[in-house]
Amino acid sequence: MPDEKAAFDVFLSHNSRDKPAVRQIADALGDRGIRVWLDERELIPGRPWIPELERIIGIAPSIAVFVGENGIGPWEQPEIEGALIKAVKRGIPVIPVLLPNAPADMELPLFLQRYTWVNLSQGLSDAGLDSLELGITGKKPSRKTTSAGPIPPRLHNLPFSTLGDLLKGRDEELRKLQDGATTAITQAETIYGLGGIGKTRLAVEYAWRSGNLYDYAFFVVAESPEALNSGLANLARPDLLNLPEYKAAAQEESVAAVLRWLREHDRWLLILDNVDTKEAEQAVMKMVPSFSAGRVLITSRIKDWPATIRRQQIETLSLDEAQRFILERTADDRTRTDDDPDQALRLAEELV
Repeated sequence: MPDEKAAFDVFLSHNSRDKPAVRQIADALGDRGIRVWLDERELIPGRPWIPELERIIGIAPSIAVFVGENGIGPWEQPEIEGALIKAVKRGIPVIPVLLPNAPADMELPLFLQRYTWVNLSQGLSDAGLDSLELGITGKKPSRKTTSAGPIPPRLHNLPFSTLGDLLKGRDEELRKLQDGATTAITQAETIYGLGGIGKTRLAVEYAWRSGNLYDYAFFVVAESPEALNSGLANLARPDLLNLPEYKAAAQEESVAAVLRWLREHDRWLLILDNVDTKEAEQAVMKMVPSFSAGRVLITSRIKDWPATIRRQQIETLSLDEAQRFILERTADDRTRTDDDPDQALRLAEELV
């Protein structure tokens, strides 16, 4: 597939024993908006891993080779040498990186000495990361960080904008969703709870903050089988997936095309919202097992889901968190008085 394009910016080649150090760097690059391919968990299940890895290396826009205290292992050396051969033929950047855990007197591999190294042996300094980012992108570092705001997936139909710092009392829930994204790529999750408790907002906010994990985020109302099919068919429209089946007379053709696209691509997040009836649940459960390379996030009032769906319950906000939200949300729209905190607390008591 010579015209295939990678859904990532850099392939991270490394000794598996150095994975914790490399993962820390991958997270830092993700915060800067750089998409990484890190390890075997990103391989598509059911495919032989060696040819699949060769395919991924063959489409990588750039390659970073990490050398740490464990050197280059017997499995990594042919991988790296193969990557270098492909990189030279394709003219893509190869960036050798000395990890923070590398000994000061480490002898560098001969086949990497022709390249300019990025030295992170003193830790993840901005200077080192800037050099690595410059090598990957060929551009001056963008300085994209989480403090500058969330990095959303590049293509999405999320129904409303991020709350940013106005999202209160959901740090732990967001953290759990983040953890879930790194454990199993085929995993589906359910956020369940009472109506109006903030399930949809939490799911959408998670999507807004996950541009380092997903290239695509799709939002589909799935309150009934009919709504699910209509929402899936709508993803084929020109400003989203731009599938030719969008113009088909039969909705089933558009739905089938979208489902096929989801099965054939990775780095996508699909939010199925308001799956609150048994009929809607059955329609979702009929579809979800066919996916192997993306992630499904369900919001629902239903508590009991099959064991294949990981459940995460959320609670109502505490009064303190609700009060803080009201005060911050109305800060520019009210004349401030001394009793604003008390008024906000009373309003929170009414609403929570």
